[in-house]
Order: sequence, then C-alpha cells, then structure tokens
Amino acid sequence: MANRVGRWWADVLLGVRLTVGGGRGSWGRALLMAVGVGAATAVLLLAASVGPARQAQHEREDARAPVDLTHPGQGAETVRLWARALNSTWRGHLVSGVELAAAGPGAPVPPGIPRLPGPGEVYLSPALAELAGQDELIRQRFPERVIGLVGEEALSKPHELWFYAGVGPDRANRDSGLSPVTRFGGVPGAADPDEVARLLVTAAVAVVMTPIAIFVVAATRIGAAGRDRRLAAIRLVGAGPAQIRRIAAGEAVFGALLGSFLGAGLFLAGRPFARVVEVAGTGFFPADLAPRWPWAVAIILLVPVVALGSALAALRRGGEVALASVRRGAPLRRRLWWRLALAALGAVALLGVARRWHLFVRSFTWVENMLAIAVVLVLVGCAALAPWLVDLLARRWRPGALPVLLAVRRLRHDTTSPRILAGLVVVIASGLTLQVMLETGERADTSFTTRHADAGVAVSVPTDLRSGGVVDQVRRDVLQIPGVRSVTGVRVLVPVARDAAEARWLPQVIVLECDALAGMGVRDCRAGKAWHQGEMPLVGESVVLRDQTGARVPWSVPPTELLPDRDAARRTLPMFLSEDAVVVAAGANPALERGPVHILHVEGEAGNLAERVAAVAQRVDRMMHVHTGWTPRERRLTSVRDVALPGLGVVLLLAALSLVVAALDQVGERRRSLAVLTAVGVPRRAQAWAVLWQNAVLAAVAFVVAVPAGVVTGGLVLLASGGLAWKELGEITVSWASLGAAAVVVTALMLLVTALTLPAVRAAVHPTALRHE
Repeated sequence: MANRVGRWWADVLLGVRLTVGGGRGSWGRALLMAVGVGAATAVLLLAASVGPARQAQHEREDARAPVDLTHPGQGAETVRLWARALNSTWRGHLVSGVELAAAGPGAPVPPGIPRLPGPGEVYLSPALAELAGQDELIRQRFPERVIGLVGEEALSKPHELWFYAGVGPDRANRDSGLSPVTRFGGVPGAADPDEVARLLVTAAVAVVMTPIAIFVVAATRIGAAGRDRRLAAIRLVGAGPAQIRRIAAGEAVFGALLGSFLGAGLFLAGRPFARVVEVAGTGFFPADLAPRWPWAVAIILLVPVVALGSALAALRRGGEVALASVRRGAPLRRRLWWRLALAALGAVALLGVARRWHLFVRSFTWVENMLAIAVVLVLVGCAALAPWLVDLLARRWRPGALPVLLAVRRLRHDTTSPRILAGLVVVIASGLTLQVMLETGERADTSFTTRHADAGVAVSVPTDLRSGGVVDQVRRDVLQIPGVRSVTGVRVLVPVARDAAEARWLPQVIVLECDALAGMGVRDCRAGKAWHQGEMPLVGESVVLRDQTGARVPWSVPPTELLPDRDAARRTLPMFLSEDAVVVAAGANPALERGPVHILHVEGEAGNLAERVAAVAQRVDRMMHVHTGWTPRERRLTSVRDVALPGLGVVLLLAALSLVVAALDQVGERRRSLAVLTAVGVPRRAQAWAVLWQNAVLAAVAFVVAVPAGVVTGGLVLLASGGLAWKELGEITVSWASLGAAAVVVTALMLLVTALTLPAVRAAVHPTALRHE
C-alpha cells in the first residue's frame, strides 16, 4: 500500500516537474492559466465578501438607530434625550440623519460623534460635508454650524450622506415629531417581508455568479492543447491510463494553486480601493470586504479541484489514443440533446415556481434555492448551445476569402474558444436578463412614477406640522424661489366605511386647485368637476368622508372623467394614496376644503426644481419631504440594481481578461503553424484579418444566442418571483437601448481582444518561430 501511494505521488510530482522544468512554453502556459484562474478567484472572493459586508453595514445601521420608550421591552425610564430620524433625497441620493435634543444630564450619545450637538450645531459625514462645500442648495438645508465629522463607525458606506443635528429644548416633545430615546442600537431591524424582493435578489445573484463559475472552468483549460499533446506522447512511451491521469492531475493542480494564491493576492491588493469605488449606490469600507474563513478556504481549494476534474475529463480525447491519430482525426462532434435538456429543465423549474407547484413546501428558503438552480440551468444550457452552433457553422460554412477560411478552420479545431464563448454568452444573457427584470418591472408597476419631476414637485407636509402657520410659511418661502409659478395645496379626505365590504369600493377624495390640475393635462377645469385615476367609482353613491381634524363631511360621488396624464398625477399625489382615488377641483364645496393641507404642489421652471424647493422647505423643518416618485416596487427593483449591477460590471471585466488570456494562449499554441503559413506565402495582413474574423464569428454567435436567452430568462424570473402576472406577459419589455448596449459591449470586447492579440500574432509569424527543439 505504501509503495502504491509512493508511486501515485511520484506521478503527481512528475506532472509538477513537467510544468516547472518544461521550458518557457510550459511556464507560459502555467502563467496564463494562473492569470485566468486568479482573476476568477479574486471575483469569487469578492462575491463571498458581499454577505459579511452587508451584515457589517446592517450592524452599524442598527447601532445608530434610536430606541424610544414606545419600543417593546423598554420600561418607564427617565427621559434624557429626544430624537427623530429623517430622510430626504438630493438628485436621487438618500440624505439621512437624526435630530437630537438633550433633556437632561447623562443623555446617550450616538456612535460616530464625541458629544451631542447643541442647538444650532451639526455633525456631517465626510461625503455630506464635501457636498455641502460644493453645492449651495445642500448647504441651505444645514444652516447650523458644522462642529465635526461623523466617524466611520456610524456610516454604512464611505460615501453615505449622514448627519447629526442638534435642536433646542423647546422642541423636545412629541408635538415637534421627536420621540423620547433611551439608547442607540440593540434592536435588530426586521427582515424584509417582501418575498418578491427576496426572490428577485436571489435570481440576480444567480445571474451574476453563473458566468463566474463558467470562467473558472474555462480558465483551468488554458494551455490545455500543449498539455494534451505532451500527455499523448508520454502515453506512447509506455505510461498507463491511470499514470497519465495522475501526471495530468499534477500539472493542472499546480497551475490552479498558483492561480488561487494569485487571486487571493489580487483580492487583498484591490480591497483598499473599495473606499473610493461606488457602483449603482453600493459601496463598502475595505474592512467590510472580508469573506468568512470557511468560504475563503473553500474557494482557494475548490478551484484546484475544478481544474483537476476538467483535466481528467479532457483525457478522454488525448490521453488514450496515439498521438498521430489525435492530430489527423476528425474533431469530436458535439451533441445537442443534453444542451437543450439543461435549458428546458431550468425553464420547467422556473415555470413550476411561477405556477406555485412548490406550495406544498413550507420553507421559503427551499423556494429561493429552487429559483437559483433553475436560473443557473437555463443560463448554462444556453451557454452550452453556443459551442454547438459554432461547430455547426464551421462544418457547413465554406467561405472563399482566405482570412475567413483561416478563421473558420481554426474555430473547427479549437478547444478553448468554445468555453470562453460560453462565458461570454452567459455574461450578455445575464445583462439582458437583468435589464428585462428592471425595465419590465418598472413598466408593469401601475404605481411607478418618474423619479425626477422637472416642471412640478410635491412637498409632503407631516401630520405634526399641518396645523398652525408652518404650511403658510413654507408656501410663502417657496413662492420666493426664482422660477416658481404657483404653490397649491392638496387636501385628502378618507371615506368612513360601515363594514369591510363597503371599504373595498369607497374612494378617497383629493381636493386640488385648477393650477395643479393643469399640470396633469386637464384643460377644462371648473370648480366641483371630478376625475378618477383608477377604476371608475359608482356615480351617485352617498359617502361620508373624514378630514384630518376628524370632521365628517357627507358627499355624493359626482360623474368623473379619466385623468389625461396619470403619470403627472402620480408625481403630484403622495405615494400612499390608493389607485381608486377621486380628484375634485376646489371651489365648489367649502366643506371639503376645511381640513388641513396634506401636500403642497409646486409648479415651476424645469431644472433642479426639486433641490431648490427642498432647500427652502427643509430650512423650515426637515420633516418636509419633496416627493421624487419612489414606490415600493421601485425600491424593490433598486435592491436588485444594488446587487446585480456592480456584480455584472466586475463580471464584464473578468470576461474581457479571460478572452484576452485565452486569445494569447491560442496564439502561443499556433505559433509554428502561423509561421509556416507566412513562410508559404500567406500575407501577414490576412493572418491579422483572420484573427478579427474569428473573434467576430464568436461575438456574433454569442449575441444571437444571448439575446433570446436573456429575454426569456428575464420573463421567466419575473413570473416565478411574482414580479409579473401571467396576464402581463405582453408587457415584457426590452428597450432598443439595452440591445444596443449589449451589441456595443460585444463589439468592444471583440475589438479589445483583437487589438491585444495582434502584437502576439506579429511575433508569431516571424520566421524565428519555425525553430523547434
């Protein structure tokens, strides 16, 4: 037994020695493989760090959250601090913070600051302080004196816009919107109850991780042609099949281990740049990007195992037959059935989730895993279809031009390009899948609105500020803004239902002035006229309405018309209003206009109107919120963007690097054949055009396969996650911009790979490449 183990180790070490001592060619193949494997390993380590990084973010967010006396588990303690959390937006970026008012000695201090800010004092995060120094509209929101910067222990990401502002003791009461606070942190946030969002994020993670796995497999086969020829030669001199497998294992594992450690080094070297890089609103501190050690060890060790399996699987072609037979034999015919079976199995699984076949399973985690596996199967099946199409094209196409002929012949006998092509297909299909999920989700959401209203914005008035003269003060201040044409009040009255059945059809009533209605496309406004934005209400029904003061107003539903511009209406009206609300022009029924104003609708010149209004309104009170049209569905899709878009950008970089490495490997393998072609009279220009044609054919096949695969996968994911109903299948949207972007990405990758390969081709066609030892 010991002798057998010793012989095994000797064979494995022989494979390592062949790589280390095999000359420049062996070292070149090993280094190319290490670069490809290292890039994929670095991306895998980055992906494994996202979970712990988000957990670290949530812990810091929890630590700064004020815990008031009304929270479960809090006793009747002496109130020493009053606080309120605030959120607003600036050009699509979230601006958050806490206003603090000390009520006695010993008040708790939130993390990130040395002491509580007093009245007229404010702490700003470094990013917010830098922004306030550059943008006067942001500075107007914080008229207080800046006394310091918020520390990293209170920030969720390096570029977060966060503040702690102090207010006077006269506002330390609930009438000002503040709550008594006992401490900061200690109450973890509730899990996201939106199952649709969880499923969409799960699908996005699967979409991003699938191409990474494919590139790992492809990277382990870089330089495979040279290794296969050497193993075939060793087989000819008497080595047995088992011995050949052990030698191949030593060669593959050495290059993969070298790549794994290179990838770990790349990950550690790139981690400090996380502080300055933020993609799609997602950013982390360098210390956050630390994968849990079991995952890190598994990734470092798993890549060599994948390389070993890939090398052993390839021996069915090169290690068991004579060397000359391999060289003169026909290329292995690729089978179609299993490729279609993979995609079909994944599609059936997605349809199963969409049809709720999983309802007999109580675990929602099982449903998430099923969705992720189904997405991977569909994408892998489509990726596997691309090499079959290239093989079919290479066998059937008989071009006349010499460069095209050379390109087609190389594709027919190439073993590395199909694997890289599969990864490229998955990258493009993944990008289109995400675009379909995002664009169709936004289009299908009946409550979706434009994020930035150029000519009109809505200022939401908090409940605590609707009485008194705050609304009038804000109205006067906003009217002083240059370019503002009008400021009109919006009043909301809710119906009083006698039972649940009646509550289902009773409409809310929104009272608007004609100036605001003009911005919704209404041209024939008159006092008392009514419009609906959802289903038509029952005309003539008697309804009892209640305003903010609690007063009851009897009302009869008048005849209504459909609002001409529903998108403009949703920008004007707050997001919490129901879709069946009835809009009534003010001036006909004084009883409807007795209650306080809920919203101030501002009409003005296009531009940064929202920022100008927010700067003025929040100077009066930061609880004044300028609506930018975010809805629950859009927040759900934003979470998908936060996960998917940064990951997809990293995968695109990995795809470019893998394509370049594979192309350089192919040039090195064909060095002598390229030199021979030049020696017999083939022009160098023709050889360069052949490289371009080869990459163009691969890119064209990738695009043709990826477009329908991405669209279908995106639609199936939306159906499976509940983000799209069956009756909304016709609303699946793929914009020409998305297709154009995919075409540009493919073309750019093709040109990049060709440009970086041409220097190696010029060196290979030199007569010195004919020399052979």
